[in-house]
Amino acid sequence: MAPQHIPLFAVGYKGWQRLESLQGKLNGGVVDGILTIDPPMCSWSPSLQIPQSTASIEGSWALWGLIMAIQRIALSLNNIELDLSFYARPDVLILKRLSDWSRNDAGKIFSEHELINIMQLEFFQESFFWRTIDSLKNENLIEFFDMGAGEDSHSRSVKVTETGRDLAQTIKYPCSD
Repeated sequence: MAPQHIPLFAVGYKGWQRLESLQGKLNGGVVDGILTIDPPMCSWSPSLQIPQSTASIEGSWALWGLIMAIQRIALSLNNIELDLSFYARPDVLILKRLSDWSRNDAGKIFSEHELINIMQLEFFQESFFWRTIDSLKNENLIEFFDMGAGEDSHSRSVKVTETGRDLAQTIKYPCSD
């Protein structure tokens, strides 16, 4: 269930020394969650209705607790699956999209026009997109065909390799066909 207000989380390096102190600060209703780095503790308000066994985590998992709380809130707002790895690996997002589009034809070759369509769907800047395509080739996840006039030409077509298809099958992302 989505929260009734925009949740506010406070993060501080040095903070209270006991988990009970964090939980007491939450009772005032000013913030919905608190993370301290030293000592590592995280606690969030039960009013957020985050389906966890506990609303507090101590130790090395404290930062992960904050990430989980924020992700649970985001999921309640969007009602979609979210894989945070796509934030750090946009190349995998492109690979997943190519693999999903070639699901019924493992040998499908994507034209430059289809690649540009993906670039526009995912809102990539053109120079970044082509560097990302090159990186997928360097990792043997796609193959180039039809290189065109020269190495720097982006008049190329690609095909997902078997290695790329195997990797893409392990990724959960709601790519629409």
